[in-house]
Amino acid sequence: MITVPNQLLDTEVVHERRETQDDGMGGQISEFNVIGFKFVRISQPLDEEVRVALQEEKRFTHRVYCNPDEDVDRGDRFTTHDGLTMTVEAVIVPSYPAYKRAQCQATQEGW
Repeated sequence: MITVPNQLLDTEVVHERRETQDDGMGGQISEFNVIGFKFVRISQPLDEEVRVALQEEKRFTHRVYCNPDEDVDRGDRFTTHDGLTMTVEAVIVPSYPAYKRAQCQATQEGW
């Protein structure tokens, strides 16, 4: 299997997954738990996405690339060391699996 060259995976992120547990009183508790640290490549959002994010909901789209064998699912979350949090909305594997792409919705505090 061909993987993404290491020099392209230039950003370390915390990879989290939501886990749900019974609370013992008939309900459930849902929280994100760290499942690991990964090196990924994060594409920059388009200028139009940033402009709209600044004016409206403070949200914009990123494409996050990782090796094709990474365990990434819809609903997972990536957080960078500078506070950018991205929630995975879709996972795309090309017909020739040289990489895995996570289409993410990002939110950054203070924007």
